[in-house]
Amino acid sequence: SKEEECDLEWVKTTRQILLDVGRTHCDHRLFIGDTPTKQSLFRILMLYAEYNCAVGYCQGMAYVAGLLLMYMSEEDSFWALVSLLERPKYLSGYYDPSLSKIRTHAEVFGLLLKDKSPELAAHLDGLGVHPLMYVTSWFMCLFTTLPCWDTVLSICDLLFLEGWSVCLSASLPVCLSICLFVYLSA
Repeated sequence: SKEEECDLEWVKTTRQILLDVGRTHCDHRLFIGDTPTKQSLFRILMLYAEYNCAVGYCQGMAYVAGLLLMYMSEEDSFWALVSLLERPKYLSGYYDPSLSKIRTHAEVFGLLLKDKSPELAAHLDGLGVHPLMYVTSWFMCLFTTLPCWDTVLSICDLLFLEGWSVCLSASLPVCLSICLFVYLSA
């Protein structure tokens, strides 16, 4: 029945959120062990999945909500998350099931990379590494998986001020830095 389908979907969402809460910002003191911050993160993500049923929950949201929880109360983090995920200036459309906006922005980044660093773009293309393979996590997690937290916070500050275009602007130096690191490490 329809009700059983909805219940099953809600169980899947709850299970996925529980899994993701456990692996979000694992090296940050607020998220190590069974902490109140992890419990807040779980509540925020469950509430958002119910608040916006059309989007529900998508991996990557946990990193964004977790970042907000590091600096805001639970309620303020929830409303900031709603604003980030639903306003066109920010990340609206990034988490819809089709990921069409992410795909479009990955293509735009690919063109930017080809324009600014044609050799690197050709090399990555030759290896079969499409921008969608790496910018997706940068965009959906707001770069929070990068090792330098000062860089993450600078990107997020600019995103809050300027909007989603900062994701594209920040991606080029991040990509070049990672490729330089890999090249120098080889």
